[in-house]
Amino acid sequence: MNLKIALLQLLPGDSLEEQFQIGKAACEKAKAMDADIALFPEMWSDGYLIPQDETAIKDLSITSDDNFIQKFGKLAAKLQLAIGITFLEKHNPKPLNSIILFDRNGKAVLHYSKVHTCAFDLEKMLSSGENFFVADLDIGRGTVKIGSMICFDREFPESARILMLKGAEVILVPNACPMEINRLSALRTRAYENMLAIATCNYPDGQPDCNGHSTVFDGIAWLRNEPESRDMCIMEAPSEEGIYVADIDLDLLREYRANEVMAYKYRHPETYQILVSEWKYEIRKLRKDEIDLLKDFLYEAIFIPDGVKSPARDIVEKPELRVYTDDFTARKGDNCLVADIDGNVVGAVWTRIMNDYGHVDNDTPSFAISLYKEYRGHGIGTKLMINMLELLKKQGYKQVSLAVQKTNYAVKMYKKIGFKTVNENSEEYIMVCKL
Repeated sequence: MNLKIALLQLLPGDSLEEQFQIGKAACEKAKAMDADIALFPEMWSDGYLIPQDETAIKDLSITSDDNFIQKFGKLAAKLQLAIGITFLEKHNPKPLNSIILFDRNGKAVLHYSKVHTCAFDLEKMLSSGENFFVADLDIGRGTVKIGSMICFDREFPESARILMLKGAEVILVPNACPMEINRLSALRTRAYENMLAIATCNYPDGQPDCNGHSTVFDGIAWLRNEPESRDMCIMEAPSEEGIYVADIDLDLLREYRANEVMAYKYRHPETYQILVSEWKYEIRKLRKDEIDLLKDFLYEAIFIPDGVKSPARDIVEKPELRVYTDDFTARKGDNCLVADIDGNVVGAVWTRIMNDYGHVDNDTPSFAISLYKEYRGHGIGTKLMINMLELLKKQGYKQVSLAVQKTNYAVKMYKKIGFKTVNENSEEYIMVCKL
């Protein structure tokens, strides 16, 4: 069984309707070229336009059930063609960079949002996706397992590796950046090390900071009974606008995956502790001789937006911040739990009833949490918070509160464990978790 993927290396229009009309014509041409899948470049809904104003970007974003998206679903069914449509997705607190893959019957089988956003640049205006997904795509002659990455995701080996471990045979990669030798090499490597095909669709010359060169690497590095390795790049488009089709031999890829040695076959995940964050840590109460550590963690808890210089460490001596640490353990509601790795405290969560930024009333403890940077994003903070919520509930408290800046990535974590916004100002959410 073969899989034909059409890479729609197109220049965008000036409106959502024009984007649809350009895209519709391209999909019709892809179908005439016997393609099974038509893939758009990154954020096709607005031509990868990312306003740096919150109101403007929210106005530009659309929901997944917007008429623009649903028209592509209907087109997929009409053409009997799978379509990977990309868009700026409406989301709170910030939009997402997303793709929906409709199968040939118009059913949305995959909905993925970019995990590794370019937060150092324009995409600081976006939220990050939370996971990688693999879907079974029926192409009429059989089924293929499809996953997706988006642009900068390719620079992180974990992206393709997770998709491979979830069973992906083909990864679709919408893109919007110059495809030069190093980025192309990254895609080649992701295909090689995971024994899967990677199809990347870029914007052509004429789109700012893009140069075409959409590619398909089929993941087959060599063939049995042939002495030399082979070039996995089965298609590289020129820089010009166009529709470029690659034909992936899935039977050959599956045979190769069954017989060769890369991907999952000889992994030793037990040695990858630093990657998978399976540190052996203990959640315990703060000891009296460790109270001074709270000032360190208070400093680490200060949210520093991108491009803003970090304050001096003595900022924690300001009266409005000292309320979090002065005479700790001596006041009502004082509790502190720490994460301990091999005798080293790497994170802390603490509460007290105080008139801080997140103050709700005199019966509700305020919440503070912080980890050293290298230990963030690995689940330790979530575990600390859950343990603290359980402790407060046992102590008879009915709720706990906190204040968090709207642009802080931690908002997502707080919502996941049950915090809800009860008030807000121009910069912060005041959130409460019922116990």
